[in-house]
Amino acid sequence: MTLVLLIFKLILFFNATSTISPVASSGCIPKIKKQLSIIEHYGVEAQYKKLVEELDELKEAIVEKHSEAHIIEEMADVLNVMQGIIAKCEYEKDIKDMQEFKLERQIQRIYRENRKDKENV
Repeated sequence: MTLVLLIFKLILFFNATSTISPVASSGCIPKIKKQLSIIEHYGVEAQYKKLVEELDELKEAIVEKHSEAHIIEEMADVLNVMQGIIAKCEYEKDIKDMQEFKLERQIQRIYRENRKDKENV
C-alpha cells in the first residue's frame, strides 16, 4: 500500500469516525485543544515530520501484520497528529470538499465497472 493511499484512507477514516471540534465531556480538556496545544509547542513543520514518522509506523504495523491493538494504537497516533495539523492550518473545509469529490469519483468508477461487467456477461 503506498503512503499516499494510506494517507487518503486515514483521511476517510478520520472523517467517518470523528469531528474536527470534539465536545468536552465532564470537565476534560477537549481532544482538539490538546492537539492544538501540542502543535503550538512543537510547530507545524515539526508536526508534519511527526506525521510522516507516525505514518511509517502505521504502515509497518499493517505490512508486518501486527496485532489489531497495535494497528489501532498507530492509527490513533496518526489521527492525533493529523487532526492537530488540520485544525491549526484550518484545512477542515478543503479536506471535506476534497473527500466529497474523491468519494463521488470513486462511486462513479464503481458504477462504470459494474456497468462494464454487466455488458460483458
